[in-house]
Amino acid sequence: MDKSNKEEFATLYYSMGEYYEKKISTKLLNMFFSDLCQFTIEQVKEGARIHRLESKHGSFLPKPADIARHIDSQQLTIENRAKLAWIEILGEVRRVGSYGDLDINDKQAVAALKAICTWKELCGTDQDKMQWIEKRFVDTYETYDKTPLDMLPDKLPGRIYLDKHKTERLENKDRGKQFSKLMNMVKPN
Repeated sequence: MDKSNKEEFATLYYSMGEYYEKKISTKLLNMFFSDLCQFTIEQVKEGARIHRLESKHGSFLPKPADIARHIDSQQLTIENRAKLAWIEILGEVRRVGSYGDLDINDKQAVAALKAICTWKELCGTDQDKMQWIEKRFVDTYETYDKTPLDMLPDKLPGRIYLDKHKTERLENKDRGKQFSKLMNMVKPN
């Protein structure tokens, strides 16, 4: 979280204060925010939700350690997330092949694969070489895990998209040439 999440965080903790019938001071709120700032606001909300539903400790206002414990228990390791993404990618190889686009929700996976090879190359890779690509993919995925999502690609284009894009570029280039010829004909001497 960063300062832009502070208001949403305050709303969450003040609501929890009401829920648990505890007064939340500004000092306490700032301390809790500081303690939990390494997590996203979504993770903190989920940690708070899990805490409320917990039978053993859910009847007490959660301290940052409680929220962090719930978040940590819900998280997969980066390596496990990368392996799950790889399984999804292999499913897409079988489903759409090199003609379709790789369009999955995991932007880190798309970026990691793009750094290693093209979608067309992956789809054409022999099965015995896939294990080496998987290893490189997992290592590369870890690199992209901390990259802001808006800096990562959404999808990898397949052959159909690439062919269409190439055709459009050629058509635009031809239109540009035709326009230049026309302008040269119209120029006054």
